[in-house]
Amino acid sequence: QVMMVKDMKNEFERDGVHLGEDVRARLRNVSSEITSLEADFQKHSMQIGGSFAVPADAIKLLPREMYVQATNEKHLKGYGLQKGTAILHTNWLDTVLGSIPDPRIRESFYKFCKSLGSENIKILEELIAKKTEKAKLLGFDSYADLVAREQMLGSTESINDFLMGILRNTDAKVKEEINVMKSYKTKYEKSD
Repeated sequence: QVMMVKDMKNEFERDGVHLGEDVRARLRNVSSEITSLEADFQKHSMQIGGSFAVPADAIKLLPREMYVQATNEKHLKGYGLQKGTAILHTNWLDTVLGSIPDPRIRESFYKFCKSLGSENIKILEELIAKKTEKAKLLGFDSYADLVAREQMLGSTESINDFLMGILRNTDAKVKEEINVMKSYKTKYEKSD
């Protein structure tokens, strides 16, 4: 019961119950704006999509239905492209990364898919500002400090110390694993 009461107290304080009415009203508005910005970010992320042109020979290992769609001549003409070219769609990312042997195409397509439109960058900047404002209204130096208080480690310093300890203890094993992956990558790319 003590833990439940503590959790409830923290939740009420996170909502600003201990603050004056003006600050609580501003906190409600900021929280609403954060929710709206997060929804806008998600919506824009789904709409960004797009297509990426590559040589048709480079995608031979894609599943047949994707290959046929990517090399459809009518579709290519709509993009002003010639036969021998293929169009990759951003929603094919996982399949493309697992099927196309050319690392340059995989890397370029990955970067293309993961790049954000300028609209989402503006939304992220506003979101950062609003989350910072929320944290300050609640008496924290930063949003990271607000979130850290709710976590097991309690502060950004404790989290940083914990992560640095993990890094120190795993550094040699990580380097060993990276070397194994590099050797597999080299072997895989030479076999094509």
